[in-house]
Amino acid sequence: MKIRGHHILCMQGFQGKGYDKNFIANMSRLTREITLKPGAMLKVTDECDDICASCPYISNNACARTSVSSRETKCMDLKVFRKLGIKKGAAYKAAALFDLVNEKIKTVSEAEKICGKCEWQAECLWFADRKKKYYKNSKTAYTGER
Repeated sequence: MKIRGHHILCMQGFQGKGYDKNFIANMSRLTREITLKPGAMLKVTDECDDICASCPYISNNACARTSVSSRETKCMDLKVFRKLGIKKGAAYKAAALFDLVNEKIKTVSEAEKICGKCEWQAECLWFADRKKKYYKNSKTAYTGER
């Protein structure tokens, strides 16, 4: 399976929401497959992957949602590669990648450096987990809102 760097994070926070029915069905299927087969090999990339394949905004193998979407998305992928110490084009076991993400990106500030202003932050369980841990260790109450 071919997976973009930032999708390693997204798959852990996915809860059945997305751009359209086809995207949601594909993301659900791929996430379920990896959950059932944690030893599955994932080839990491900074280009369109198996998740992007069903995105309604893909045009000419790039994100065309906005004029800067493709560049911003690639930037997130590269940040994930650097943070995890992984290489584009290399294949890794899914479980090992997910473990690595959760070892290397523990805080909300680390997640924000990668995720930036991702529109899915409010829906992402992986991102929310970092926020809960942050607020648990501070005196500010966690509301679940941005």
